[in-house]
Amino acid sequence: SPFRAKLTPPFEPGTVLVVSGRVWSFETKKPLAGATLDLWQVDNQTKDYSTGANGDFKNRARLFTDENGFYEFETVHPVPYSPGANFWRSPHIHFIATAAKHKRLVSEMFFKGDQKQDIDPLFHPSLVLAVEKKAAYGSGYETARFDIVVEAEK
Repeated sequence: SPFRAKLTPPFEPGTVLVVSGRVWSFETKKPLAGATLDLWQVDNQTKDYSTGANGDFKNRARLFTDENGFYEFETVHPVPYSPGANFWRSPHIHFIATAAKHKRLVSEMFFKGDQKQDIDPLFHPSLVLAVEKKAAYGSGYETARFDIVVEAEK
């Protein structure tokens, strides 16, 4: 995925969502500068994931944390989808967090109050972000905070 702080193309339909947080080391309890986040989510219209084939990286991005371990990205609030018969996924964003001398973390983030959490077999309540609704310049958007903690390599 390309390095950028916006997963979706400009003017993508949906509610704008800005997620921010810090990446921390479990052992040192300090933020990790230069950690990499690889992020992706399903397309809200097609309910498919971009594979990156032919240079199409829609709804995918990578970014680095700053010197204080801080990150921020913009997307649109994801939607529920059904990848198979009798199998539903609640809205979520996938991520991989990597940092020097730390184990790679592959996980997801979910959003409080979203549909299908009660029937999503991969949903976990510890990964839920509270969403705050805001407005600017006459448009509504959402914000959420999500700190990520990674374990040092042994």
